[in-house]
Amino acid sequence: MEALTNNNYDYEWMCTNGIGGYALGARDLINRRKYHGLLIASHEDLKRIHLVSSIEEMFIVDGRSLFIDSNNYNDIIYPDGFRRILNTWVRPFPAFFYDLSENNDGSVTLLKEIFMAHKSNSVLIRYTNFSEADMEFRLRPKFSIRDHHWVNRPGTVDAAVVYVDFGVKDGV
Repeated sequence: MEALTNNNYDYEWMCTNGIGGYALGARDLINRRKYHGLLIASHEDLKRIHLVSSIEEMFIVDGRSLFIDSNNYNDIIYPDGFRRILNTWVRPFPAFFYDLSENNDGSVTLLKEIFMAHKSNSVLIRYTNFSEADMEFRLRPKFSIRDHHWVNRPGTVDAAVVYVDFGVKDGV
């Protein structure tokens, strides 16, 4: 998987919603470009707004806490969830297959799929456990809330309070 991070720009995926919104990322799910993000919304009266950059994703398996996300902090990648990616697909939509087993033997696997709803500024993420191990997960969206051409500088704190209705729907 290390080779994927070196050739990141050759392997990007994109979902669109048909009204100007999109989700865009690299094959290793590390945001390196200002346009990378899970939800860039578009509205006829507004410009594109970069709303959600990524999600902090922690899975608890057999008492072990494992992060499957990765972030780029001034050329330091943390956590190293990208190393758990076994395979990726982009069609019919971006999908990422992870090994969460303790010995990297493929006994505990997880599939993450990313969809954008048509004609709606929403993104859907589905996690499928392909193993017999019980999993608990904790997700924390990372809101960016900026024009999609801009960048929030490190140390910038937004004073805005954002209320979000968040739900998990079975069978999506």
